[in-house]
Amino acid sequence: MSRIKKEKYKREQFCYALTDDDKLRIFKAFVKSVPFDRDNGVVEAIVDVFIAKKKIENLINTCIKEEINISKKETLFRETNYPISIYSVYCKYRGQSYLHWILFDVIKAICNLKTILENPRKVEDKKSSF
Repeated sequence: MSRIKKEKYKREQFCYALTDDDKLRIFKAFVKSVPFDRDNGVVEAIVDVFIAKKKIENLINTCIKEEINISKKETLFRETNYPISIYSVYCKYRGQSYLHWILFDVIKAICNLKTILENPRKVEDKKSSF
């Protein structure tokens, strides 16, 4: 087996192990042991894996439960940590797909218009200032 195939197999096995456990023990251990860093791409990768494996609802439910367990009552859903960041990234993905679905026909219709949508006087004023 080539090195690339071995690496792909290891990734697939890891993704399977991460998402197969209904109690998400590997994910919970990860959250407790790996320091949080919003900019390293881990949160997005975790969400992508769970979406691909169609286990995202389980992850979101677990994240909400973890946040309730680890946060103080005053700071519930206000801290920056793995559970909240995962929930935030998932909401962003869902929002983007919803906006794309809602706005696609409108933007397509605007792009296909044969008329000018700008105020001609403002366009002329901008041209004369250059």
